[in-house]
Amino acid sequence: MIKKKIRHIQRYRDIVYTFTKYGFGFVMKELGLLDLLAVPKKVFVEGNKTLNTRTTGERIRMFLEEI
Repeated sequence: MIKKKIRHIQRYRDIVYTFTKYGFGFVMKELGLLDLLAVPKKVFVEGNKTLNTRTTGERIRMFLEEI
């Protein structure tokens, strides 16, 4: 069971990174996943300039397309 979790850890990091990239890093922070998966703190940027012009729905769509 542990081998399976270790095998997928990079995928989990990719998902957390993508959440933060599209402005949903606060969710990952609240769940404690930023520290647990050793995601660099500089990735956690709440006010990305290109995302400020996007609606929440657009950001969710972009997130799902990338994942």
